[in-house]
Amino acid sequence: MTNRSWLLASGALCVLLYAPGLFGQFTFDSVTSLVRNQALDFDPSSFQGWVNAIYSSTAGPLGRLLSMFTFALSHALFGQSALVEKSINLGIHLATAYALYRWLSLLLSRAPALRMDESAASRYAFFAALLWLLNPLQVSTVLYAVQRMEQLSALFVVCGLWFYTRQRCRWLQRGADAEELSRTLLGVLLFALAAIFSKEDGILLFGLLALVEGLLFEGRYAGQVQRRVVYVATAACLLPALGILLLAAIEPDWLMQRYSWRSETPSERLLTQARVLWHYVGWFYWPDVSRMSLFHDDIALSRGWLAPWTTALAVFAWLAVVAASLALLKRSRLPSFCVGFFLITHALESTIVPLDLVYEHRSYLGNIGLALILVATAGHYLPRAAWKPAVALVTLVMSACLLWRSVLWGDELRLYEAQLRHHPQSERTVYYYANLRMRMADEVDDETLAREHVLAARRYFQYLLTLDPMHFPALATLMYIDGRWFAGLPDGGWYEQLLNASRERPMEPSDHNALDLLVRCILAAYCQVPEPRLLELLESLAQRYPQDPRYPLLLARYFGETGRDLARAVQFTRRGIAVSPGSATAYYQLAGWRVAQGQRAEAAGAIGETLRRDMSMQSLLRASEGLR
Repeated sequence: MTNRSWLLASGALCVLLYAPGLFGQFTFDSVTSLVRNQALDFDPSSFQGWVNAIYSSTAGPLGRLLSMFTFALSHALFGQSALVEKSINLGIHLATAYALYRWLSLLLSRAPALRMDESAASRYAFFAALLWLLNPLQVSTVLYAVQRMEQLSALFVVCGLWFYTRQRCRWLQRGADAEELSRTLLGVLLFALAAIFSKEDGILLFGLLALVEGLLFEGRYAGQVQRRVVYVATAACLLPALGILLLAAIEPDWLMQRYSWRSETPSERLLTQARVLWHYVGWFYWPDVSRMSLFHDDIALSRGWLAPWTTALAVFAWLAVVAASLALLKRSRLPSFCVGFFLITHALESTIVPLDLVYEHRSYLGNIGLALILVATAGHYLPRAAWKPAVALVTLVMSACLLWRSVLWGDELRLYEAQLRHHPQSERTVYYYANLRMRMADEVDDETLAREHVLAARRYFQYLLTLDPMHFPALATLMYIDGRWFAGLPDGGWYEQLLNASRERPMEPSDHNALDLLVRCILAAYCQVPEPRLLELLESLAQRYPQDPRYPLLLARYFGETGRDLARAVQFTRRGIAVSPGSATAYYQLAGWRVAQGQRAEAAGAIGETLRRDMSMQSLLRASEGLR
């Protein structure tokens, strides 16, 4: 078979293995970012509708505009469809694998530090791309619709590396004129911008380019070695980590404010990430589907070097890996390149930036380094005759595991039940499984079946409290369940536990959704909470987090949506505005209360303030509904 035939066969195999998972539902962040995103339900003939949709993401500081454009385009063409979104993701996965094969083929055969013969380079590139393409660890990126952001960023990074490598190979002997250098710089910047506006970690393209230049091209230009290029490239590889440290030094308050709602400190996060990186390596090389999951919050936090003891082991193991790769530099640059590639791709999300500790999709791009080093090691130690049986065996195992995981992702209930079986200590798995059963109760007409779902949900929310007695969302949801479905039950003491939790634990983003549910439950008269007790809860949170406008705005909703005290609704909304003057949300809420009071001039003023603060005009559109 020709290379083209092998590529087509690999792509077809990948599509067949992923096919069962394409028919699954939207899950987790895909629901909030896509399904509940009203801006994506727009008139395609409206320019403003496109603007609203593209600017509708709240993820990341740059809004991930390019990714949101693809979601807006698919929604305009096909409507809201999980099948369509996941199919597009699969197409991006295939395109990235093809670009990866072409880039590695060129890099391995032409880079001065490697200089493989073209046949060996093509073979190594193909098997590395195949291993990356079919690895079941990638499922939680490809079939997790909203992670198109991660995929697009990875695609543009790989294409940027391929483009730079092509240009760089031409300059080895003949150099380049100013025009060619300018075109190359422009091309790299365009790929970098596309990657960054897909997801912010696309900025790591510059670190990877520096790694390629310094380690594999060795500063060779126009037949000579330019040592200054090597030194600059080596320093540039450290820029992502140095940039984060510089940010922490210049803006420590910014960093610590974001840690205020997290349960770990920056040092604890760094220690934990040493173990997490080994988890990524283990999941890639040992594809046990039962160990993989959408959530890994059951991985213990490292509170110190020996708590747990594997923390010190993980840190020293990474130091040993880096030392070994440096020691091998004179013999082979490839191991150092693969290790460097993996570590650079984790330089943002696996260091001190206060994000959730573990997600499999964070290693989507970095898995390229893991695939290549495995193929290179096998190529060095395996005899030529053993290559085909080894590749066939690995492909068979990977394919079976990929198919198994794809089938699980083909049904949300099946997915969460499998995760619950293998990760019973994962609070998020338990919580989202219980939430799924609540959703299923709302979707069925049979009262008996609905009650069975609610009972199952209630049981798992109670189980969640055995894992974390102060789990805020579980307590709020149990109040809602008992108030709506089991009003005759004795008071479970959920509200008292909520009050204690609000005083003793940091508030996380999911806790604010729980507070919103609690207020809606009270407004619907399911939850019987006296007004002074609700004020006690929200006022105490407002005092703990004086820079967060959400607590006074929730109180404003409580007083305003029932019309019980519009003056107090305005008062609390103004408190929210005082805390966060740039909040468009607070101003459109204020406009609503002013409309309800009949004060249309003040409402129009609030809408004007909304427009000044919300460039996408989504808040303005919502606020103006009250004036129609």
